[in-house]
Amino acid sequence: MIVRCVANKGSEIGPYRQGLFYTPETRYDLSIDSSYKVFAMALLNGFLTVLVADDYDKPAWLPLQLFEVEDSSLPGHWEFAAGEAGMPSPESGELICGGRWGYSEVVHSDTHYYDLEERDSEALRVFNEERSRSSRG
Repeated sequence: MIVRCVANKGSEIGPYRQGLFYTPETRYDLSIDSSYKVFAMALLNGFLTVLVADDYDKPAWLPLQLFEVEDSSLPGHWEFAAGEAGMPSPESGELICGGRWGYSEVVHSDTHYYDLEERDSEALRVFNEERSRSSRG
């Protein structure tokens, strides 16, 4: 799946789409009209997020509203999981994952999403292996 950036500021996606983590002041490390490969997707509190490598070559979970889909084909090795495997129901106000699509660690590890956000070295290694794998075809 390939997406093209159509917005890189929270103010450009509208208040009804900003969700839990995006405000009008949010700036994303993306370039308008640039294309990005999607490595995974997650449905968080009703908002679809995609995992891309940003302009600093770092993994970034971003709202789909920042993009227009250029190529909707999904890699054959992607998997899916509903919710967060093995996790109890979240308390009110917590992040609720409705589903995850992507490479194995995104789907089978309840912590990989957060580990990428925290720049955990093992999570980054796995992400970069996936990037390398997908660039080989």
